Amino acid sequence: MTRIAYIITAYVDEKHLKRLIKALNIEKPIGECDFYIHVDSKINIDPFIEEMNDFDNVYFITKRYQIYWGGMNQVWSQYELLKAVFESDRIYDRIACLSGTDYPIWSNKRIAKAFENPDIEYIAGYNITNGDNKGQLYKINTYHFFRDKFHFLCTPARLLMTYLHVFRNPYIQNRDGKMYDIYIGSDYWALTYQCARYVFDAISKDQLLTKYFNHSFVPSEMVVNTIVMNSEYKQKTIMHVDDPTYPGLPSLTPLHHIVYGKSIKTYRLEDLQELLDSGKMFFRKARTGFSDTLMTRLDELRN
Repeated sequence: MTRIAYIITAYVDEKHLKRLIKALNIEKPIGECDFYIHVDSKINIDPFIEEMNDFDNVYFITKRYQIYWGGMNQVWSQYELLKAVFESDRIYDRIACLSGTDYPIWSNKRIAKAFENPDIEYIAGYNITNGDNKGQLYKINTYHFFRDKFHFLCTPARLLMTYLHVFRNPYIQNRDGKMYDIYIGSDYWALTYQCARYVFDAISKDQLLTKYFNHSFVPSEMVVNTIVMNSEYKQKTIMHVDDPTYPGLPSLTPLHHIVYGKSIKTYRLEDLQELLDSGKMFFRKARTGFSDTLMTRLDELRN
């Protein structure tokens, strides 16, 4: 029996969040699961709480952050979610990080079966430090100030620092003197309890590491990935790329089928076959009133 802790960052569409949790709820003998939720502090949390009244395994995080895309606060929200898991005194086989706009493609039984294998860490990373992709290197060797506060100043500040030729090292020297290569990948992953605890402890104790990412571009796609890829857990990851060529973020997204463009694609019924053919556990993203018939059909297939 697989015990899963789902940690979820939510910012919109409380009705969909309820549907997501209802879809993922599993019962014995398949497994057990709990849901830990962070709601963006810019959003009124009351409607989310009201929608969850039917569940006794949903826990909201009291320490909330204002989330802006690309900011370090996304990492701190995940940190608070992990903290709640570890302070719960419950031991899980897997801790899976999702967005509140996700939805499962696989059945709960199939997800639980995949998650019970302790020799796989569902996280991926591309080595920016040793890579040849200038766009990815730009995310770490330039300064990105004001991402979480006064974020409208971020781009002017970055351009100014670039104009002044003020750059950073594309690596980290941690508190023990160890050199970390920087990795990037999806900020949604599923780690074993032991690996997630290792990540949590590293964020808790290593201020040099978090300080570095405070001024990086999209640290939510780097912090956890970098910690795992510079540890003994690297060899268990679903994908790690140390070759120079950047494979693209979709291939570095281990759990989700996702299409990036100017914005992330929202799926509907006509996309069903694309999702079924993807081989991924989840897709992002779904929206109440737009994706309903798709989710209903998926529920029929999943069950």
